[in-house]
Amino acid sequence: MILGMSLAAFTQFHVILSLIGIVAGIVVACAGCGVRVTSSCASQRHAGRLRTP
Repeated sequence: MILGMSLAAFTQFHVILSLIGIVAGIVVACAGCGVRVTSSCASQRHAGRLRTP
């Protein structure tokens, strides 16, 4: 037992925390690179404006 949890429960807890950390790291890296996440509707409206003379 680790921290009062079975090995299986501790492993699941660890995997969940690791995935949260990976996602948070990707978000921070994208923010640092200046990547802007927009909805698909907003992207389509913007693309439509570029095509219209």
